[in-house]
Order: sequence, then structure tokens, then C-alpha cells
Amino acid sequence: MFRSTPSLSNAASVQDHSSLWNLPGAQIAYEGGRRALRAGFYEPARSIFGALLPHEPDHPEVGLSLARTELAAGNPVYAELTLESLDAAVRRNPTVQVLLAECALQLGEISQGLSRSFACIEAFPQHSLGRFLAARLLWLGGQEDQAEFQFLSMAADPGVGARSCAWAVFCGWRKGQRDLVSDLLANLRTDDVVCEGLREFGHRALGIPWIASDRVESLARQVCADAWNDLFHRRHASISARPAFAGGRLLG
Repeated sequence: MFRSTPSLSNAASVQDHSSLWNLPGAQIAYEGGRRALRAGFYEPARSIFGALLPHEPDHPEVGLSLARTELAAGNPVYAELTLESLDAAVRRNPTVQVLLAECALQLGEISQGLSRSFACIEAFPQHSLGRFLAARLLWLGGQEDQAEFQFLSMAADPGVGARSCAWAVFCGWRKGQRDLVSDLLANLRTDDVVCEGLREFGHRALGIPWIASDRVESLARQVCADAWNDLFHRRHASISARPAFAGGRLLG
């Protein structure tokens, strides 16, 4: 199932959006797909990225976004196949390595997932996705205070800030610090399905007032709320066992 991990020492950078798009309106469609993915509308996101993929070889972020969609939707096999279909130079990118690690964890291949995770974290300690994964692994390993500190340190990151804040709120709730994280909770994005899932869980389990946002997909939000609930009631965090979340997801 898994290929050998490409060397991380010569990782290529995923190209930004400055390259020309081949299809008219492709960049607009891509940004729409990213919004759909963030909001939990996985089918539209999958359709958009899948349609763009064969026509935009100079934009490897399309393939990465398709893989992230499959991963978020609980389809790690398809996510992995998408990642392994990318050019070899792109596969050396730390973003790909983080996503491959999450695929392995979601598949229950814990040793492979941790091996990939630690290799990426060691090689690219400042990479935001790698730092976010490292913080979640800290939490799974029972180091909740250290994890919370890491989540808070990434609050302003443009890529992972919103979900890092959600995890920081969650850590505060686990410690009974509702008042201390109330402002942080109020500032979570209402167009992010993981953040809205946390709000739904807080309303259901902790009685925190909440009005559902119509900007996220409701079923996907409920799945995230259930995953937060499973996390909240874990007695013993451990990275040695398969994550007992909805679909094995790490809520990232």
C-alpha cells in the first residue's frame, strides 16, 4: 500500500497561484473548491478539484486539495492514491508528507503514520501543517498542556490558525476553563466545519449557547461534533492505539 517515503532533505516547494491557469475561470473555481472543502461540502469540492486536476499540471495544489478533500471525507485510500499520483518532485513537499502521515493514521497504520509524521516534523520544524500535526500527536500522547500551548502559538497562522484555535478551545474545555476560552470560541470561523462542529458539541454536551451557521454542511458538521465528543470523553490519550475518532480522523 505504502511506497517508501521520499527524501525530505530536498523537498520541493508547492507552486503558488502566480502560475497561469490553463482553463478560463480555473482559479475562481479552485478558490470555490477550497471554500467548499473548509465548509464540509465535500462532494462539490471533489467535483471541482477532480475536474481541474488533468488540466492544471502547473498547479500541484489542485491535487493536494483533492487529497485533503478525500481525507476530510474519511476516504484515506483515495487520498493516498491521489498523493502518490503527483509528480515525484511534488511528493517531496512537506505538505504531501503530512497528508500521507494522516492517511496512514486514518487507515490504522499507526507505525507508518508516526514514522512519516516524525520525519516531516524533524525535517521541517517550522512548517505549519507539520506543527499542527505534531500538536495533535502531543495531545493524543497525553501531553495536553504542551499541545494547548502549541495550538495557541499557531492561532494567527493563515493556513491552520482557525482549527488550531478550535483545538485550543477544546483543550480549555477539557480542563474546565470555559470562561478563559469564551472569547476564543466566539472568534472561531463560522464557515469552517470543524470549528462549527466544536460549537455544536459545546452546545450539546456543555450547554454553551449556539446558533447553527448556514455556511457549513450540516451532516459534516454533525460528524465533527461527534468526533469532538469522542475526544472529549477519552480517559487515556494514546498514540499507540488506532485513534477512536469518527472515521479515524484527527480533526485537522
